[in-house]
Amino acid sequence: MYYSRLQEKKSAYLYFFPLFSLRPRPGIIAVCLFPLWPPMMRKGVHYLSVAAAGFLILIIGLGILKYIVFGLLFVLSGGKLRFWVFPNLTEDVGFFESFMPLYDYTYTGRQPVRLSVLLQIISLERG
Repeated sequence: MYYSRLQEKKSAYLYFFPLFSLRPRPGIIAVCLFPLWPPMMRKGVHYLSVAAAGFLILIIGLGILKYIVFGLLFVLSGGKLRFWVFPNLTEDVGFFESFMPLYDYTYTGRQPVRLSVLLQIISLERG
């Protein structure tokens, strides 16, 4: 009978795992000692938090404005116009893709007579 011994190679993650588990602790201690920070750093953190809150309020305001504009135009057009400002703002896409395209609209009503005549003329010239 023959015996063999199998040994798996240890990954580098297992050697550095204690370092990863200790990483959040200095940040937690620094936040708890916030009253001891120098005034300049406290003022900087205050400005950053106000800027972040302003940004969140701006994004929420854009979302509310989007639905108000859609509702007004939808009601005023009798349900024929669907106009969206920032149509991807509430979709599950990346940050920059949320603001592209700027607007989108769909008109389901009857087209004006001049436009329909013009489209017929163009289609007759091609065919």
